[in-house]
Amino acid sequence: FAVPNTIPNTALKPEATTAWEVGTDIGLFNERLGFVLTYYQRETTNQILGVQISSASGSTNQILNAGAVQNKGIEVLMQATPVQLNNGFRWDMTVNWSKNNSEVIDLYGDLETLVLGSYWSMNIEARKGEAYGVFYGNGYLKDDDGNWIIDSAGRPQRDTNREILGNYNPDWVGGIQNRVTYGPFSVSVL
Repeated sequence: FAVPNTIPNTALKPEATTAWEVGTDIGLFNERLGFVLTYYQRETTNQILGVQISSASGSTNQILNAGAVQNKGIEVLMQATPVQLNNGFRWDMTVNWSKNNSEVIDLYGDLETLVLGSYWSMNIEARKGEAYGVFYGNGYLKDDDGNWIIDSAGRPQRDTNREILGNYNPDWVGGIQNRVTYGPFSVSVL
């Protein structure tokens, strides 16, 4: 038997996403070369998150509709058929690339930051005005040239000021697929 440390919420609203996108699809040379370009913007509100509360309440978290996140991005796709022979041999190639930028627009009440997870002394946070999923913790002291300041034991000096160290989201994602077909046989490499 265990007492839960999260307060449930019977008044939760469903998350809602509003989005728009604009794009183009261009085919050239009898569709042997094609491009798809898309720009989008999405905003998700009423995100359902566990928010830390004072343990004096008898619990440490409460499930709330705790924020709004905006995502803007671009997606590019190129499709090509470099080789297409009369004997049925065909080579198709697809290349895609995308970049997404997120921003935490709003959090519950007067919260400026929400801890999503914690590892050692570093937090993963949703910080108002920053990208979703920033790493927040202590970096290392640096001199004016950007070099780490080393102590007498040869270790970098830890900065006592906490700062954004990075983000777990990739800067961009992409891929390449090649498909070779001959008669009833097809081989694909991604």
